[in-house]
Amino acid sequence: MKQEILAGAARRKQSEEPSQTTSEDLLFDGPKPEVLSLEEWALLISGERPLASFSKDRLRQSIVKGLPQGVNRGQVWCLLCDYEQDRINHNQELYQKLLDMENHSQEYLISKDIYRTLPDTKLFLSDYKQGGNTLFNVLKAYTCYDNSVGYVQGMNYLAAILLIEIQEEIKVFWCLFALLFKRNWRMIYDINTPKLMNLLSLINDRLSKDDPALLNHLKEQDLSLGAAFSPIFITLFIYQVPIPIATRIFECFILDGEIALIRVLLRMLYCKRDRILELKECELLTYLRSGMIVECVQEMEIEELISY
Repeated sequence: MKQEILAGAARRKQSEEPSQTTSEDLLFDGPKPEVLSLEEWALLISGERPLASFSKDRLRQSIVKGLPQGVNRGQVWCLLCDYEQDRINHNQELYQKLLDMENHSQEYLISKDIYRTLPDTKLFLSDYKQGGNTLFNVLKAYTCYDNSVGYVQGMNYLAAILLIEIQEEIKVFWCLFALLFKRNWRMIYDINTPKLMNLLSLINDRLSKDDPALLNHLKEQDLSLGAAFSPIFITLFIYQVPIPIATRIFECFILDGEIALIRVLLRMLYCKRDRILELKECELLTYLRSGMIVECVQEMEIEELISY
């Protein structure tokens, strides 16, 4: 069974190429559409109306404005990740079979991270050796499925925020599978970092068009975009901002992928442009990695931060 699972994953990997985002993908033109009503959300969650019956523009605007009170965020995330279809398409026993597999080296790496993942939430402190740590279980199962990439630090934050909102372990696994494997976000963690290089190149291109003076300042300070912004993409802002803010940013990521992260980052850079131009070298790097993000979260409304 182990060979069958791993062989299937290997075949799928061979047929995939890392998706390439372009700077044009960041542009959303036209008037803002009407948000979904509470009744429409209810019909969507109940399955009476399929997700495809709503335009992506309306879904995007609805997420930016915020889910109405009473709408279950975890259920919305499962819909956006197409959880039900993946559950139907795969062997119902697959998750348990993945948990039963042994992968000691990967389990050790995961075990080092689970207790320091969002420690303030105190949600992931159960003894993983007894099978009661849901974060460990989800990460182990995914790692066994995608053994070519394996576990890489940063995946724990994706799984953690999914668990906070969805709570059901098997649903979280399939949502993590959708984001990492089906949508190929796994390549951000690949040892050759093809996805990360693409995103950093996109930021460079966007800055060269929109604010060449800002980009030139970063270059003059010999500042690597990778050193400054890699942590943001690896953890999707979840490590850097309070959970309520991270949740809203992550929601945009589920819908739009890396485009949402880049737009938030660019908005922060433009908002703090004057301060960035004042700083040099190490002080500038520290500011871009933490100070800028903290200030923007404190000073900007979340809707302003994630709008398009």
